[in-house]
Amino acid sequence: MKRAVIRCNEGYAESMSTLTITEFLEARITEDEALANAATPGPWKWWNLEGVDQGWSDNGPNLDSSQGEWKTCPYFCKWTEPSDTHRGEVGKPGHEHLVTEQVIGSWGHDANGINVALADATHISVHDPSRVLAECAAKRGIVGLYKECAREGYGNASAYLLDALGDLATVYAGHADYREEWGL
Repeated sequence: MKRAVIRCNEGYAESMSTLTITEFLEARITEDEALANAATPGPWKWWNLEGVDQGWSDNGPNLDSSQGEWKTCPYFCKWTEPSDTHRGEVGKPGHEHLVTEQVIGSWGHDANGINVALADATHISVHDPSRVLAECAAKRGIVGLYKECAREGYGNASAYLLDALGDLATVYAGHADYREEWGL
């Protein structure tokens, strides 16, 4: 059965690659891991996606990352109840703020610098670096299982896993080293 191949980046030059499918996948997985490790760690969460005016502070929408750490605050902060980023008594010193790192943000009383559709916002936050790294580990596991079956001479298992590697490789069909026969 022949599958359609969608080219994501037509700007790539034609390849004369001699990479095997396992070498190709291992190189792409390594690239994906490097990008995920360079990004702000997940999990990511959007707040103020509707861009509701927050007075003098950020208008949003903002995408933040938090590792679940809380910090005690000495100021008289106020927030709208309920809040999943603040806890303790509103307006009294000693309450706590969830420690976050901004991934995407907008700022200013009159500025609503970004506009993100809900479906796009959900897609972005779900595919945070921790998810990408988990997917890379799963892909590495499949590649490793294929290599082990091929080395041990498990013919049928190797053939089925090779088909699975072809499916994994089609994700990178726009890459210069991709060979269309892998997706057949």
